[in-house]
Amino acid sequence: MIFANLVIGLLFIGLGFFAKWTVRYPHWLAGYYSSMPKEQKQNVDFDGLSVLWKKGFIILGVTWIVLSLLLKTIHLEGYSPLIMTLVILIGIMIIVLKGKKYNHNVRENNNFNIFVYTYFGIILVIVLLIIGTVTYISFL
Repeated sequence: MIFANLVIGLLFIGLGFFAKWTVRYPHWLAGYYSSMPKEQKQNVDFDGLSVLWKKGFIILGVTWIVLSLLLKTIHLEGYSPLIMTLVILIGIMIIVLKGKKYNHNVRENNNFNIFVYTYFGIILVIVLLIIGTVTYISFL
């Protein structure tokens, strides 16, 4: 279990460095960007956004590794799926909401908020399915 958590944490750290590298290829960074008109794409600060994503994912990876070791140390590994899920949900939510300040376009409609809430709704359903599956398997 520790090895798996270490690999997952390192994947998040790797995603952080990948996000910084994607400044050259901004269409890889965010799917929302690809649906913007050309004049709106010019008003997005990808340097700042990629730094935010880099820091955010590195913090998520380090938090994942530290929490997994802490839970192992205090013999609460059974709560690991729930706690790690909360860490991911809260971390991604903070990254996305803080990322809004790098979009300097005037908001004429609420499409971005609809996108964010839909994204978090889908993530929440997936996470709840994973927690349910892990809990069910642990009782077998």
